[in-house]
Amino acid sequence: MEQPIKLWREKQRVSLRAFIRQLLEDKQVASSQAVAAFLTKDPITLNEEEQLDVDRRRAMDGIRLEEQRKFYEVARQRARELDVYMESFRKDIVESSMFLPRTFLQGGLRN
Repeated sequence: MEQPIKLWREKQRVSLRAFIRQLLEDKQVASSQAVAAFLTKDPITLNEEEQLDVDRRRAMDGIRLEEQRKFYEVARQRARELDVYMESFRKDIVESSMFLPRTFLQGGLRN
């Protein structure tokens, strides 16, 4: 049986990536020389083990994206089903209220 691969500090990596993406949405920040230097200055060369780690994490990103896509599809389907149910429920309420006495509909039947 194959052991699951442990990706150390994966939550921090994903959070950092999300933070950087959010930061780069600001055009002024994204076009600054400081950000360009931070992202491109002194590039590193990965060794074989580090490259394997990068590949594993990219594969996990792909799995996460697929799971997210499936989740949203299920959520959309359930929302459509709920809309149909709520429309039917609303119609039932409107139709059943047609048979209630007018005094009840106007807040009647008070003690």
